[in-house]
Order: sequence, then C-alpha cells, then structure tokens
Amino acid sequence: MWRILGLLAALIGLSLAGWFIGGGPGRVLRGNQGDGTLHLTLSALASTLARQTSVVWSWTPAPGAAPARLLFALAGVLTIAIASARGHVRRRRRYVRLRIEVYRTDRADAEAVVRMFD
Repeated sequence: MWRILGLLAALIGLSLAGWFIGGGPGRVLRGNQGDGTLHLTLSALASTLARQTSVVWSWTPAPGAAPARLLFALAGVLTIAIASARGHVRRRRRYVRLRIEVYRTDRADAEAVVRMFD
C-alpha cells in the first residue's frame, strides 16, 4: 500500500514539476484568459498530463547537462540493480529459531537481586 502511495506521489511530483516549468504559477497569478469556466473533462486532463509529461521528459537541468530522460534512465537502472541485489540477498538468507530461556533473576528472591546490584 505504501509503495503505491509513493508511486502516486512521484507521479504527482512530476506533474507539478512540469506545471512549474511550463509557467503554471504565472498563469494562475495573471488569471485565466479563457471564458472563466474550469474545464475538467477527461480529455482536457489527459492532454494536460501528456503536455506536462513531455515538458518534464525534455527538461535539461543546465545548459550542456544530460537531459532528464538520461537521468530518469539512470535512476531506473539503479533502482532495478538495487531491487535485484536485495532479492538475491533475501533468497540466500537463512532464518534460525532460537529458544529463549528465562533469566536467572526472574527466579531469584529479593536478597539475590540486591546482591546482584551490589
């Protein structure tokens, strides 16, 4: 469940990054130039998501730096490598059951406990 929420948060974060890169805050502060209605149709949301995804996908952090898709590919490869390494280690792990014995002081009288702390 937490991983799904993490994936959802990552998608929302990417959408917000694209919105910020595309000048979303400026458009909000200047006001809507349309007819004043909010269009929340499925096709409008899909086109906005596609546009924001393409903005994030083609974003370059600095001139001459690697494009975002290269950074995303590198992050994906690292994630897959870490996940496969953890899976390999988990398969090789041996679990051991140990018997827990009661401590000596659990059966001692009060004088024995006092002598132990002295």
